[in-house]
Amino acid sequence: MRYAACLVALCFALTASAASTPTAAAIHAEKAPCRDATQTTPPICLPRTEDEIWCVSTRGLGCPDCEPTPQFGVWQHDCKAGHWNSSSLKSFLAADVPTKRTVFWIHGNRLDACYVRSQGLSIYHQLTNGVSGELPVRFVIFSWPADPTKGLVEDARRKAARTNADGYYLAWLVNQIDGNVPVSFVGHSFGARIATGALQLLAGGPLMGRVLPEPIAKRAPMEAVLLAAAVDNTWLAIGWPHGEALAAVDAMLAMNNHCDMALKRYPKINCTQALGYTGAYGPLGDNGAKLRQIDVCCNIGKSHDWESYFYTPNLVWQMRPYLGLSR
Repeated sequence: MRYAACLVALCFALTASAASTPTAAAIHAEKAPCRDATQTTPPICLPRTEDEIWCVSTRGLGCPDCEPTPQFGVWQHDCKAGHWNSSSLKSFLAADVPTKRTVFWIHGNRLDACYVRSQGLSIYHQLTNGVSGELPVRFVIFSWPADPTKGLVEDARRKAARTNADGYYLAWLVNQIDGNVPVSFVGHSFGARIATGALQLLAGGPLMGRVLPEPIAKRAPMEAVLLAAAVDNTWLAIGWPHGEALAAVDAMLAMNNHCDMALKRYPKINCTQALGYTGAYGPLGDNGAKLRQIDVCCNIGKSHDWESYFYTPNLVWQMRPYLGLSR
């Protein structure tokens, strides 16, 4: 019985109704800064002094149908002082610079807001450490309501429904950014599902019954990195829920792991396997040439943790070209 419950939980309720509205328990409003938001940390942006680090949060938002103009929580990290400052969407968009790539980090499930900010700073450091600042980036932590909630099955269902909303919010946000700004996405586990959902919308397609309001900006090249993607392995295929995501990018890297113990338990009853476990299945058409897939079992073994990816130098080295950090 426990095994069956685990299988159901790890299904992530991919068959949940597209119109599902997250329950109140799944939405954690970020009414005040994290308790550690003003604590100072080392100036991790040095020597890359032109980089920016932001956090954009959807933790206080409900469903997109009720929020035509999302009121994101926005903070900017002061790299010199080492703490977070409250900001606004207007300021975030005003910082658009066509020569500065925007890189979105989208985390996985069961993480609270404070941890996500700390995690994001660590990932920024791993991605940029030793990389010339000749091409600066704006690194954005996309914080969605992934806090643990009661019950594995219930938590999975809430979060599965919520990733559809956050895919919309991420796409809406990117659509506000100057179209000349290059954009990249890095998504881990459920975060990869949010990323491909956003790309589906930015390509002009529907995401579980929702579409972006017109017009959809013509964008500079976009690229994406999917890590241990908790996405149905057929969803990038033509005609499937994220079947237009590849059309929105110039290139996509999927780091899959057939040894991943969490993804191994992705249910085989009423659900297919995860993309991050088996790789992408189904017809991808001409856009299939944009997708590069590698199996990282030999690098990280059975782990599903984000640290395994970002603290393995060879894997970080392979991510960097997709993030404007190859020099």
